Amino acid sequence: MRVGKETGATPLDAARAYYRVSELLNVPWVRKAIFETADKDRWEQRAAHALADDLSRAHHRLVTQVMRRRAGSADIDRVTDRLIHSREREVARYHSLLEEIRGEPTMLLSGLSVAVREIASLSERMNGDSASPPASQRLARTASST
Repeated sequence: MRVGKETGATPLDAARAYYRVSELLNVPWVRKAIFETADKDRWEQRAAHALADDLSRAHHRLVTQVMRRRAGSADIDRVTDRLIHSREREVARYHSLLEEIRGEPTMLLSGLSVAVREIASLSERMNGDSASPPASQRLARTASST
């Protein structure tokens, strides 16, 4: 796993952090919803893949941050919970957004795009930087400039 190589974590510890972050932030549901929502249209499919890439990148950054904050043999679940709790308001806003999306009569890729942007922003703030924009933003900029 990339996280293990980047942080020196064992594969088992990196996997534990990966699944804990997934669980706390509903990453599997978001990923599944992205692909289920995209139409057969090639542009919808491209947008879905860009969103899934952004989601994966944000998820990776969050897991990496968990492993970097872990001191020695500290419990991974506890470290993950503390990290998520440190951004409690932002995480609550993200969860509220997911509930709103789930409550819509028809789920739209645009709503899921907002959710992915929210988790990407959260991962950037937790890592203390503002890295390059997500693929969905780069794709939108490219499309609008043509």
